[in-house]
Amino acid sequence: MNFSNKSDNLSFLKNLNLKKSSIPKFISIKVNDWISKNKSKILINIKKELNDKVCIRSSFINEDKKNVSMAGVFDSSLNIKNNPKNILPLIKKMIFDYSKYSKKKSEVYNSKIIIQNFLKQPSASGVITNYCLQDGSPYYVINYDDTSALTDTVTSGGKSGGRVLNVYKKNINRLRSNKFKRIIQSV
Repeated sequence: MNFSNKSDNLSFLKNLNLKKSSIPKFISIKVNDWISKNKSKILINIKKELNDKVCIRSSFINEDKKNVSMAGVFDSSLNIKNNPKNILPLIKKMIFDYSKYSKKKSEVYNSKIIIQNFLKQPSASGVITNYCLQDGSPYYVINYDDTSALTDTVTSGGKSGGRVLNVYKKNINRLRSNKFKRIIQSV
């Protein structure tokens, strides 16, 4: 997989027809398209295509790259009623935040914004890597939150990122939790 922006990475994964994972439906808007096209049509399409509650997530051009995450740099808006009155100011805020982070117009204009169905009552949320980021050792590292029912405690970049489970790749069969076995199998 060639890493791109978060939106393109999600599209790539969605097109794989994953068997053990699912990605909530989303619409990706390129900032340049938002600025140059009919905003009302875009907002009507969001209302028509997505559920009653959505989240608005960043997909800055330099975010979530192979060697850079930028976790917590841009705020996501969660559990938002899907209507133009609510979504319009949040898209504007995201674009403003991009322009604060980068003075290069090309970076801002080529960045995207993700409007995605909001996942209600998740059993857990978090991040998994298939090796240890600190030293490259062969561990699955699962940073997760299974207590708050929030979806951004791990990815917000804050200190309250939940729990961490390290699973040595050669010892997966010794893992007792079926939930974590399924997560690792999906990776």
